[in-house]
Amino acid sequence: MARRVVELVVIAALFLFVQGCSTTTTYLAPGEEKQISAAEEVIVKMNDGTELQLKKASVVKGRLVGYAPPDNKKEEVELSDIRSVRIEKANNTYAYLFVGAAGVVAAWLAVGAAIAPSPPPSSSCPFVYSYDGEKYVFDAEPYGGAICRGLKRTEWGELEHLKEVNGRYRIKVTNEMNETQYVDEMRLVVVDHPKGVKIAPDVSGEIHTFPQPLSPLRSRDSKGRDINALISRRDGVFWQTQVNEMSAAKQENLRDELILQFPKPAAARKAKLLVDVRTTLWGPQIAKRILELYGNKILDWYNEVDSFGPAFQRVISWYFTEELYLLQVRVDTKNGWESKGVIFGGGPFVSREKSYVLDIGDVPGDTLRIKLTPPACFWMLDYLAVDYTDDAP
Repeated sequence: MARRVVELVVIAALFLFVQGCSTTTTYLAPGEEKQISAAEEVIVKMNDGTELQLKKASVVKGRLVGYAPPDNKKEEVELSDIRSVRIEKANNTYAYLFVGAAGVVAAWLAVGAAIAPSPPPSSSCPFVYSYDGEKYVFDAEPYGGAICRGLKRTEWGELEHLKEVNGRYRIKVTNEMNETQYVDEMRLVVVDHPKGVKIAPDVSGEIHTFPQPLSPLRSRDSKGRDINALISRRDGVFWQTQVNEMSAAKQENLRDELILQFPKPAAARKAKLLVDVRTTLWGPQIAKRILELYGNKILDWYNEVDSFGPAFQRVISWYFTEELYLLQVRVDTKNGWESKGVIFGGGPFVSREKSYVLDIGDVPGDTLRIKLTPPACFWMLDYLAVDYTDDAP
């Protein structure tokens, strides 16, 4: 039996950043502590992979304190032992997250022990809500990093919560930030496919099928630690930079390095990479800070980027070399590591599976090795897999 999946297409969209904020803190930003205290319930992901559910949680002297159901036992956890905190809220949410959003939404707060400026508690994209038959649910956050007309792009993403009601689909698009956003076109594409077969769009909108997605055999970070448990399932548990181990004084700490090994048929010449990744709240903050540097010359900069002048070339080169919003996929070939594709980043709160076709004709043997070098604290990775089958018609 076929299952119907709805894909959202956002075309020629862009926005302008005009406001943001930052603080300096040892563990959590003050805004994040307030979110935890105001939440009815939080899910704490520990560094060792275990989870802890807490009610009435708060941050007290470097510890997360709360009460674990069902017997409401008091628990105290050192913040340095926490990887992330998940907060689920319904209906009345914080103004700087999802103002007036009906339905259930979630935010992940990265926890670390390094002293560093914290990103602002805000987002950077239009919010797309899908009607699931009962309520509107936050379902998409497209085209992160498109800060002016010259950087506009088409974005595709699955609307997981959208349901048909009386022959209609209902979608709500909102601008909940202090910024100007432009949307040129929105349309729905309905895809019928066999049950149990994953599908995902690529950056051009072509739909690819994944009947046999293979998780990594092994995944290691730059310190040789096994991170397979974090990226082998699409479960909302993300790999992200361990900021408690970072030092801004050391150049090598400006990037992470991840090596993933997948099984590969010896004769395979292409691989379809399936990913679910997102950028962190640093994305909009970095863009805002850069735009501020132009002062009263900002319109001149916009015009130069929009006309594809030298400023356009510089910003694209910067995105690519620094891997901000564009994360290079390097593959171990017979000639060494070579870039085979680029993963596009989106907003920090909602991510969807995307596909990227890799040319691996120059990869010998029965192992596909992929290297990712995300800039520190900028990317979050939930799931990566490969599939070597031909696309279904």
